[in-house]
Amino acid sequence: MQSRNRRGSGIKGTSKPRKRSAVSHNRGAPQKDDRLALAAIVDGARDALWSWTPNGTIVRWNAEAQRQFGYTSKEMVGRSLLLLVPSELHERAREVIKKVARGHWYGQYETVRIRKDGSKVDVELTVSPIVNNRGKVVECLSSCRDIGERKHIQSVLAGRVNELTTLIRFTESLQAADTFQDIYTAAFEAIHDSLGCERASVLLFDSAKVMRFVAWRGLSDEYRRAVDGHSPWTPDAQHPEPVCIDDIDLAGQPDSLKAVVKAEDIRALAFIPLLIKGSLIGKFMTYYREPHPVLGRGNQASQHNCPATCHCD
Repeated sequence: MQSRNRRGSGIKGTSKPRKRSAVSHNRGAPQKDDRLALAAIVDGARDALWSWTPNGTIVRWNAEAQRQFGYTSKEMVGRSLLLLVPSELHERAREVIKKVARGHWYGQYETVRIRKDGSKVDVELTVSPIVNNRGKVVECLSSCRDIGERKHIQSVLAGRVNELTTLIRFTESLQAADTFQDIYTAAFEAIHDSLGCERASVLLFDSAKVMRFVAWRGLSDEYRRAVDGHSPWTPDAQHPEPVCIDDIDLAGQPDSLKAVVKAEDIRALAFIPLLIKGSLIGKFMTYYREPHPVLGRGNQASQHNCPATCHCD
């Protein structure tokens, strides 16, 4: 019996490592479950998230980051986060990497990042360090939100405010005008403020129904002589639509006209009809030195109709 007890005691003694092992296993299971739960939360987050080592090497990349930037986790893990940064911002990004690696953090600052296809996206970033129980930075975390739509809305609202402000100033100038030249000057100022172009002109039909320059800003005599009489509409046109040329090189215009326009250092322009009681009397012209989405259009077409007509009822 004593031998059995001793053997029992021996058996009990040999079970201690198993007990410790079981305890270790039980402790490890929740940790593993916690890691899996955390990974699921990160991967399901609505913000793009990626973590990186203190030297800027990406070690984790979630599903939303893949959706926003086009890179898979396999493509990004092990690569520098500078891959996402425009070259002109690399120096600034390196400073941020160094400071976050020392324990600093950056909250919700707006910047630009690059997608896999090379396109740029406006983003809001939050960058913070991840420290161990000794306070050492072991990883850093970037949280990224696409704010392109918000920026677009802000731009549209700002444009509307600018248009209203310009319209008020234009109306005040018209009320104070004594001559047609005062009216033309007020119109040029309004065009400059609302459309951001430095050169413009006003043309009206003469008695022979030919378009003639009556006022202009920033145009040479040679250019005005070369295009005098040109009109995209006939005098009896009903409901004439404005015509915008975003890039003269790609426009469906005669080569002779393209050559004249480019000689004046013009690459984009708009023809805006002037109407009195529904009848066409002339046109406003706006001119740009570089290819430009005229009248705020994001249209990629080289020539298209624009949403602007001037009515003088």
